Amino acid sequence: MEFTGERVVPGKVESDLLNEHLSRYYFASRFASSRSVLDLGCGSGYGSAILARSARYVIAVDISSEAISYARQSYPQPGIHYLIANCSRLPISTGSLDLVVCFEVVEHLNEQQQLLEETARVLKPDGLLVISTPNRLYYTEERRELNPYHTREFNFDEFSSYLRHQYKEVEISFQNHVSSIFLGDPGVPKATDAHIEAGDPDRKTTANFFLAICAKTTGYLPKFGNLIFLPSTANLLREKEKWIGTLESRVKDLDKNILRLQKEYDDQTDWCLKLNEQVEERTAWARKLDAELIEFKERANTLEQELLDRTDWANRLSGELKQRDERIIQLQKEFDERTEWTLRLDKELAMSQAKLERLKQSKLFRFSRTLGLVPKL
Repeated sequence: MEFTGERVVPGKVESDLLNEHLSRYYFASRFASSRSVLDLGCGSGYGSAILARSARYVIAVDISSEAISYARQSYPQPGIHYLIANCSRLPISTGSLDLVVCFEVVEHLNEQQQLLEETARVLKPDGLLVISTPNRLYYTEERRELNPYHTREFNFDEFSSYLRHQYKEVEISFQNHVSSIFLGDPGVPKATDAHIEAGDPDRKTTANFFLAICAKTTGYLPKFGNLIFLPSTANLLREKEKWIGTLESRVKDLDKNILRLQKEYDDQTDWCLKLNEQVEERTAWARKLDAELIEFKERANTLEQELLDRTDWANRLSGELKQRDERIIQLQKEFDERTEWTLRLDKELAMSQAKLERLKQSKLFRFSRTLGLVPKL
């Protein structure tokens, strides 16, 4: 699981950030001995493992299936029961737990009141809630940085008022990450004296984080002392050098990636230039085709007009031929009629000549011609 800025993953974050989170769990472990504990928003599971060292059992809850899967693989202790669930709707029996631990969760939620109600519901009457959140005045306003994963942050008075809506007794401690000097040998079990200077009196404003211990019922808030956490990575100079080495290694890796990406970019640029040349060639070819297409359309329009003109001429010629055919038919009819009339006249003339010849051969005609009564024929 990679560190995204929302869940701490040991080995993938700077030691200072991890130590901030570890110290809270060491603080809460003082109240976990032989108790049933709920680690609400357990993330990658490192804190549940710390609580499980002294608790009777730990129920580790997170809404992220990826986080629960990572925690099961990384911290597979028998006393830890991992569960995917929403902090505002816990599948846990009412009044069944002694201690609820909830670190850096509430500021991520929209349902902040439901979270508080659920923690009170699952706790026994003498149960305790140990809860932390960043101080808005320092974390956001003073640093002028906005965490995109946060929905609502608190100042001291707002956090106190929020907790007292559900819990009878509330004591808020201040968590600060400060430089210190250690004298001694941490490998030898000896008593350790702490000399803590008073420092800034306005701790409500300047504290990095607030960590509250809340009792569900009056009279059950335990007495507890301050905690100074001296991690194995407390040698600041050495850890800074190691962290600088880590960062330098990352810078080298980033430089290699930048060179690789630059080469890929150059290759892509060459490819784009070649592609651009091909596009320009095809664009020129397409423009040539467009010009040829326009010329073809113009030629087609000309031929179409010529076809229309010739069709009109053919139609006119066809009409004229039809008229002439009709005239020829009419003339042929008249010719046939006149031929018939001529033949009839010829026939009538032949008959008349035959009658005339018969008449000329008649005795009466000859007698009349002798007397000069008829003209000579």
